[in-house]
Amino acid sequence: MQQIVRDRAVARDMGSYDVHIHGGGLSGWAAAVSLAREGRSVLLSAPRTSLGHEIWAALSTWWPPELENPTLWQEIVCELERVNAARGTLLDAVAAQVALERAADEAGVEVLLQVNAHPSDGDMTLLTGRWGLMAARSRVVIDATERGRLAL
Repeated sequence: MQQIVRDRAVARDMGSYDVHIHGGGLSGWAAAVSLAREGRSVLLSAPRTSLGHEIWAALSTWWPPELENPTLWQEIVCELERVNAARGTLLDAVAAQVALERAADEAGVEVLLQVNAHPSDGDMTLLTGRWGLMAARSRVVIDATERGRLAL
């Protein structure tokens, strides 16, 4: 594995991706899975310990039953109903996390949790976390965090 040196720090090279999405909430997850299903190589990184953190916070999808569900979300809801982990808009948070991670894995999304992203020059994003300093290259970076952490 290559190493990238910046300011005397050595970053482990995570590779090159078509798209790097930082933010593992439902929006970041949906973007990552959708792009991967279209044939893009995708890295989904997130500062939290699980995907779909909104579900953990509310135990609900905030989606009134009379509205039509997006197709991608409907796949997750059907999976949760199949294992008796969804009742109306209430969801089992652990089962939802497993379903979201499974969908990402099946689509070919590379997921990296518990990392912070830092903008860098050119096509590189630096990632820091308990695994040390890492660097990922991508042609497109999508900031799907709730606070716009990668805004320049």
